[in-house]
Amino acid sequence: MNDFIACVGDIDVQEVRYEHGERFIQYCLDRKLSAGTATKKIKHLKRVFQLAEGRGQLDRHPPRKLKPPKVGKRKVLVFTDQECDDLCKAARQYEERGRPVQWELLIRMCLATGMRRGELMNTTWRDIDFANMTVEVSSKKNGADTWEWHIKDNDHRILPLTADLVKLLVEHQMAQPEGNPYVFVPTGRYELIQELRRNGQWTVERGRSPLSKFCHHVNKIRVRAGIESGTFHDLRRTCLSNWVVQGLSLHEVKELAGHAGIDTTERFYPAIRKDVVDRARAASEASRKGHSVARLLRAPAESDKNEELPCANALSVKP
Repeated sequence: MNDFIACVGDIDVQEVRYEHGERFIQYCLDRKLSAGTATKKIKHLKRVFQLAEGRGQLDRHPPRKLKPPKVGKRKVLVFTDQECDDLCKAARQYEERGRPVQWELLIRMCLATGMRRGELMNTTWRDIDFANMTVEVSSKKNGADTWEWHIKDNDHRILPLTADLVKLLVEHQMAQPEGNPYVFVPTGRYELIQELRRNGQWTVERGRSPLSKFCHHVNKIRVRAGIESGTFHDLRRTCLSNWVVQGLSLHEVKELAGHAGIDTTERFYPAIRKDVVDRARAASEASRKGHSVARLLRAPAESDKNEELPCANALSVKP
């Protein structure tokens, strides 16, 4: 709202018109903000007016039909299998230099579960079910040993753990000093946070990512691995992409990922990995041999009677 006020002035809310919204879009673009950032600001603005209208504070919702700038689809960045191995190796070397965070385990956990950074950093040992090989993603209450933390979109879920990951978690738990309920928050950092909480210097916002300089450390590991670009969140994208490639349905991936809408999950469905591209290539090669792509894509009900189409499997996509 501060940006909107800076654009149109501190006018009475009842005087806001549709054209003010249009002016705000241009204001964002003139400031060299990306179309995606401008779109987010418009969504936030519309939400504020929607709430005001719902509470009876406004008779109408002026920006209701305001259309944000079009945002082109961005390529989903995922790490290759080799890059994942390199990251794990680099993280292990980084730890050997006296780093208290279990970076290799953290990376492997993200690659296996697709959990967000905040979800991982707020995972406690109570969330790990070793017997059933699962991890529970759940909000935390403000208690004696845990700080308040909320899941994005309030989406509680249970995710599977691999046998190798369970083994690493057991080893980590046995080595970790007692009194620290968090899996990935080092004991020294946990004790400092507890002191800040007692002194009233800790906030819910800080609890979203309780480890300081997180991105700085991740970038150091990435550089050590010889990878030019990428973020920790790209590990999550890699996991979700792998699930799609391995045949999980979009709805299944949506539930496991904790996405609010299926449209977010759909970004991981197109040709992300080589095997999807290979299937498309096979279809194109089949069309060159006299079998048009349109014919290959024809629904079974429209096909010739019991006719087997060469390379039809090339375009089959697992649900």
